Amino acid sequence: NDKLSYRITTRVIAIAEADCCPRAEFMARFRRALGAGLKLMVLREGGMVPAQFTQFARHVSTLGMAHGTRVLVEAGRSRGAHHGANGMHLCSCRLPHLAAPPAPLWTASCKTHDHLARAARFGALFATVPMLATGDGALYWHGFGALVGRSALPVYACRGAGRGDLHAAHAQGA
Repeated sequence: NDKLSYRITTRVIAIAEADCCPRAEFMARFRRALGAGLKLMVLREGGMVPAQFTQFARHVSTLGMAHGTRVLVEAGRSRGAHHGANGMHLCSCRLPHLAAPPAPLWTASCKTHDHLARAARFGALFATVPMLATGDGALYWHGFGALVGRSALPVYACRGAGRGDLHAAHAQGA
């Protein structure tokens, strides 16, 4: 089962904003990540113009697949940007309006218990949950654990969490 293999083998995913930096720099970083063994990436739209994002997402997806990396593309304003990718990623703002699974292979960004429950009910592969930071910049693992502790989905910590946080993330249910 393709969905099960993700759950078992993928401990770290890359989440990238398409407009985080100039395209040449983005592609250089992506190629380095591919060379280092990246297996799964969520490509987010950011503030990129929809037509540009669609073209960029298709390019990134093609390069990723050529290296055995699965690319999930955010289903935002850019209709069809996920075509040619391995699947789609929904932002949390779209979950309350979900009436059916949006694609055979999809994931969701979740910020509440309701988001996690809806994503699970409609068959999401996994959820990403943003980390909160305390006033001193430390990650708020207790709040993360309280949110994801009852999730029926595998959950990845994002926004602030990195490879060095694997142990803490696992301890809180990621």
